[in-house]
Amino acid sequence: MRVTTEDTRKGGWKNWGFAEIACVGWLELIKVDVRENNGPIPSLLRSMNVNFDTVVLEVGDYVVGDAVCIERKEVGDYLNSLFDGRLHTQLYEMSKNYEVSVLIVEGNLLKEAWKRRMVNPKLYASSLAGAMWKVAPVGKQGRISVLSLPDEVHTAHFIVSMSEKVAGDGIRLPEVHKEKADDNEWALRVVSMLPGVGREKAKRLLIRFGSIENLVKADIDELMEVEGIGHVTATKIKNVFSTNFLGGLVNEINREIQT
Repeated sequence: MRVTTEDTRKGGWKNWGFAEIACVGWLELIKVDVRENNGPIPSLLRSMNVNFDTVVLEVGDYVVGDAVCIERKEVGDYLNSLFDGRLHTQLYEMSKNYEVSVLIVEGNLLKEAWKRRMVNPKLYASSLAGAMWKVAPVGKQGRISVLSLPDEVHTAHFIVSMSEKVAGDGIRLPEVHKEKADDNEWALRVVSMLPGVGREKAKRLLIRFGSIENLVKADIDELMEVEGIGHVTATKIKNVFSTNFLGGLVNEINREIQT
């Protein structure tokens, strides 16, 4: 499905399903690292009419929304990077910067290990357990989920499915509240609208800091002490609080004049 700018202006997106929402480029749900752009996954996403942004990612091959980082490895590359130490560093950085980190291993891992005469049950189990446990320090971590998928087609479908889940949880339309909201409810609504937050994380932030005023004063490390707030989300929250609105407005007006 291709969605035009005119479609979005008419508000027709309110009736779309999650799969259709995931296809809309302006929502920027899926980001692909530039080094992966010529690989099979972007090609498959294009064939599925799924839009994505090509960006430079510091860690991971794909990012979905603000919180999900995905690293894709073919079985051969997985085993090589596992034993030369590269993978440990990659997974550590993923868990440090994202709330949800996924390592996808494509192909038959057991068959590849057998070909390399590595079929030792203890070694095999240890490699998987180690991959899942490469996490950042306590309070700033997300566990690594290791998925074994048969091929790149399944990987592409997994990424799209993940974007549907993120869209379902992350796109928050205004709620209709019949009862008059008290100050606590208003504070909850304000914080829940911050990028990558939502209602549940807003509760945790307000419980941790007590008020929006204290939340604004918190630094990135303090924000990351809250469960579910990774480095990316904490940075976006601080950027919102520190944005020079008038400066941005002046720049926007100048661009309008020039065009």
